[in-house]
Amino acid sequence: MSGLRFACVTSDENGRSHFSDVELEGLTEWDAHLARLVRVPAGHASERQPEPEPTLATVISGTVTIGTSDGATRTLTQGTTMLFADTRGEGHSFQNGPSEAVLLVVRLAHSNPRAARTAHQRPADEVAPS
Repeated sequence: MSGLRFACVTSDENGRSHFSDVELEGLTEWDAHLARLVRVPAGHASERQPEPEPTLATVISGTVTIGTSDGATRTLTQGTTMLFADTRGEGHSFQNGPSEAVLLVVRLAHSNPRAARTAHQRPADEVAPS
């Protein structure tokens, strides 16, 4: 049985942000203290910044592109979820596509160690195909 796979933005020891793909196996519970729907205007762009707390974001509609400080980008489309665990350092940038995007943003409890890592998390490239 394979787990839940999704992309993640993390910070290294030098504060540079990078993408990784993670898989969570088994039942994983995270404590959250905020969930909100966010409307992002067409063409909106942000400077790089870290998240104040580990954050899950799911694209409900539209398209957004996330950039990390190492120069990599990933485009997220409807139904895509990403974990933002880059709570220090240079952070990530955000650029909306040509139309409005709607995101479900869930802030995870920062003091909860399950929020950014679980005992069952491992890089997706270490997972054997099913």
